[in-house]
Amino acid sequence: MNTTFVRICLEGLDVNTRLKFENAGTLDPAFADAGLLSFPVNGLPGFDAAAVLAVSGKKTLVGFYPSVIYGPATVARFHEDGALDTDFGKEGVVEIALENATMAHVLTLSALNDGAWLLQGTYEQEGYVEGIALVRCLPDGQQDQSFGEKGVRYLRFDQMDKPEPYEPGNAKPALRHVQRAFSSGAAAGSGMSMVEQSDGKLVVIFHVYNDESEKSRGIVLRLNADGSSDKTFNDHGFALIDFDNSSNHALGVAVQSDGKILVCGRYHDQTPGLQGGYLVRFDAFGRIDTTFNGGEVFKLKTRYEEFNAVSVRESDGLIVVAGAAAPQGALQGALVVLNANGSYNLVFNQGKPL
Repeated sequence: MNTTFVRICLEGLDVNTRLKFENAGTLDPAFADAGLLSFPVNGLPGFDAAAVLAVSGKKTLVGFYPSVIYGPATVARFHEDGALDTDFGKEGVVEIALENATMAHVLTLSALNDGAWLLQGTYEQEGYVEGIALVRCLPDGQQDQSFGEKGVRYLRFDQMDKPEPYEPGNAKPALRHVQRAFSSGAAAGSGMSMVEQSDGKLVVIFHVYNDESEKSRGIVLRLNADGSSDKTFNDHGFALIDFDNSSNHALGVAVQSDGKILVCGRYHDQTPGLQGGYLVRFDAFGRIDTTFNGGEVFKLKTRYEEFNAVSVRESDGLIVVAGAAAPQGALQGALVVLNANGSYNLVFNQGKPL
């Protein structure tokens, strides 16, 4: 099984390839093999490419699962034309190093304000997937030693929604995997699972599954720039999304200029086979924002809805939520536009979901 990386012409006009505007949306012939870069290539694995990120200099990062058991995850950098950038790492590739653990999966790559980037993945210890690893790397691929533990912040699944971090000397839970967590961006296939605030703090979303209750709950974490938990956020650095006794997944996140945090996703209640989309806003201190939708979660459910991306227009606070819906049984794209207070914007589609 191979992975193919493609580049699409957006502007529709390129001085080098003389593309015309009608070519917008087609494969870019100046990239790799007529717009396609297929793996394996240059020793990189064929089916383990899992994340992609455009970075400065018109270059692209690609993250790969470990290709061998207990091997390292890798990140490669490519030039604009699809050639491997050999000035990056060792001949174009860096290995993600974890101490006393191994990277099990690569989930997402996210850009940071200073040119650094963040890799999110799951890590293993003693053959068990134990938690999420956030790895902060400098633009050249070196792990930022000032972040977490030698560049890595570990988030244990069984401690994800507890105020105090797990200490190695404490007894582990009787059930090793009572709780599991998943990177929301990878699960959704879209949206954002991490946003960096202007002050360097990181807002990260996951969803945590509890085997005992058989329910998932979205979780929002805010970390300081050095990877430590920001205790000013809901007193212990995280907030759970819990409403209507439902099971929910957090899939997209946005941070407003005033520090308020919007999280969207999907939820399941007691109605079999149906799901809805939701949007919730927290204030800058991690509490439910009472000025948004009367302090309630905004919900939309007719048959099948899911919100997986959210954006805010800072000039007036207008909120755009995107996702999918199937009101008549056929899956379609969906857009909802809300005013800053959470009410439907009457200018957009006469105040109705589109």
